Amino acid sequence: MSGEPRPPAPADDRLPPPVAGVFAAVCLGLVGFSLCYTAISLLQLPVWTYFPREQEFQWVGPAGAEPMRYYGQTAEALLAGLLLGAPAGGLARRGLTGRTARLLLAWTVTAAAVHIAGQVWLNWP
Repeated sequence: MSGEPRPPAPADDRLPPPVAGVFAAVCLGLVGFSLCYTAISLLQLPVWTYFPREQEFQWVGPAGAEPMRYYGQTAEALLAGLLLGAPAGGLARRGLTGRTARLLLAWTVTAAAVHIAGQVWLNWP
């Protein structure tokens, strides 16, 4: 159908400010969470680790099979997501262009793919 004319592009494909702020905050928050969680896992960085027998948390690196690292790892990744996502809502005060929104979505999908690939890599039998 190469002979048919393309429909005209919308004059203003911007996301309105309230929607843009939430969209940017969620996208960048997910990027921060995914990349931080994956970096902690793959680089074996120290985190708050729960030791169930002692019923205490300690700041340690990898410590065997019994300690539960995911509490601290999830908390640190959530903090990274908040630190990256919270200011994004304010940065989108004038709205986002369609191109910027697509770029944010692409970053979010890429970060999620990296996160999933990292977890598959670490948990492969």
